[in-house]
Amino acid sequence: MKRLLLISIVALLTIAVSAQGLFSPVPKTLFTTEKAIKVGEVSSAWLPRINVGLNAISYGKNAETGQLEVTPLNAIAFGLGYLHYKNVAGVPFNDFGFNLAYLQLIDKAGSGVGLYGTYNTGQIGLLNLGAHYDFAVKQIFVDTGVTWHF
Repeated sequence: MKRLLLISIVALLTIAVSAQGLFSPVPKTLFTTEKAIKVGEVSSAWLPRINVGLNAISYGKNAETGQLEVTPLNAIAFGLGYLHYKNVAGVPFNDFGFNLAYLQLIDKAGSGVGLYGTYNTGQIGLLNLGAHYDFAVKQIFVDTGVTWHF
């Protein structure tokens, strides 16, 4: 029931913000519109975007030993992001952002909801760092991975 409710909320949020251009690419003319905020000589803007991610490593506390454990995490995450774009030679460039995502584990049972920060590393993509709550084991984990925004 929790999973269905969470998926429904993410779907409704997606539909609600679709009128704001969520499903369309970030326009190349972003900084020539009234959405841009002038800060000194650099323009920037915050936009809602859809994101999909792959989570690679999860860090959690072992309930029995109390020690921090590193777990390879094979999970797909999808959700909504609120991303910062800066003006780089007249073209919008996403340098960082925040994402709310639903995680579905691939190799074992489990799912969760997470809050992630992303940082754009240029050619490599967007590295993320954040935390998620796993519904199956009822525990909070710190995660790292890669996120793509649309």
